[in-house]
Order: sequence, then C-alpha cells, then structure tokens
Amino acid sequence: MKKSPFLFIIAACAAVVLSSCEKDGSDKNPYDKYAVDLGLSVKWASINVGASNEKDLGNYYGWGETSDKPDGTYYDWESYQVFNGIGTDDASRDAALSRIYGSDLKLKSEYDVAHVKWGGSWRMPTIEEFEELLQQCTWEMVPSDFDKWSGDNPGGWKVTSKINGKSIYIPASGQRTNMSLDKDKGLQAYYWTSQRDEEGDNFAISLGRFKNMPNWNIQYVCMGSTVRPVCP
Repeated sequence: MKKSPFLFIIAACAAVVLSSCEKDGSDKNPYDKYAVDLGLSVKWASINVGASNEKDLGNYYGWGETSDKPDGTYYDWESYQVFNGIGTDDASRDAALSRIYGSDLKLKSEYDVAHVKWGGSWRMPTIEEFEELLQQCTWEMVPSDFDKWSGDNPGGWKVTSKINGKSIYIPASGQRTNMSLDKDKGLQAYYWTSQRDEEGDNFAISLGRFKNMPNWNIQYVCMGSTVRPVCP
C-alpha cells in the first residue's frame, strides 16, 4: 500500500510538538530556546530562573516561593511567602506547608517557580535528575583556579555531557539566608530540587557544590537558593 505524503507530514509535525518543552504545542514558549539536550532523561535550561545569560546568577527563592523578594530582604520565616497571611503557630504553618506539595513530597506545579515563571512543561528538577547530571556529565571548574573565584567575579562549572558532548554552565550562585544575602556567593552552588525532606515539613533538598565536590543539602525551606529549570 502506498503511503500518503499528507499522513507523513502530519506525523512529522506531531513529532516536533512532542519534542518541544511545551505541553500543548500552542504559541511557542520563548523559554524553549534555553533548552539543551544533553542526552539525559530531561532537557536542562542553559540559564537560571531570573537570569539573562548563563553566567548571570538569577533570582533567589525560598522553596515553594514564586516571586522575588524586595532588595535587602533576608530569607527567614518572617519573609517566607508561603506563610503570608497566616498565624505564627506551628499548626497553621504546618498546614500551609502541607498544601504546597503532593503525596510524593514534590512541589505542586503552582508552587514550582520554574513552572510558574517559564510555563509549558518547565519545572524544577528532582534529586534523580540532578544525580543523572552529576553522573553522566563532566564538571569542569571555570576558571580552574579557585583563588580567582569571588562574589564580584563568581566562578562556576562547565557541565559537559558524556553522551553527546553538549554543555551548559552552572554558576556558583551562593545562597541567601536569615544572616547573609551573599552567603558563599561566587564560591559555592545551592540549587533547589522539587523535593521536600522526608523527615519534616520545614526542610527541602538542594544540590550543593564546592569546587568539584557535590553534596546534598537539607535546608530550611525559607532559605533562598537559585533554580535551574528542566523539561521532559
């Protein structure tokens, strides 16, 4: 039976839509241009949420926050947006936290800043997806001399896929806390995952990195970390 050229065109168009980071194939998502296929289970963005280029650190968010804080605001329980408009008692705060994640302990999409800011199927990465990025890519310090890293001249890592040779850049963005707005800025990386710690509502998990030593951090959800989006 001879195949119809018309059917072939439809199939080809469908493949393009399915490979996009958009959910519905409607108007093109402007953030799709940042998607990099490293040959992994998800595509990784080339920039952080709030950044204008790969070396821009971007914005800092508490876990479950979806908007920026005013300049000079410390990241503590008083400024944690999930607690806005509720009481200060433990029961009220526990209830507020329990609403932002599902039974799998992952943030719901409306509290996932990568999804809220970028739309489509963009979202925050899981622990497993970060592990894959660690295991299936080489991480090269840039610049290689750590003494040249500073808050004014942040260092970072060129992350290159062992599968297809494509790469992204991860800046050492540091963290914002209740004590410092520039903790480890330019020296270490703190990137939120979408996952809460299994032991308690008040803690979520982020990937930390110092030089070429990765580690998992369990930190208070109110602390400010950067976000690197992924899409299927």
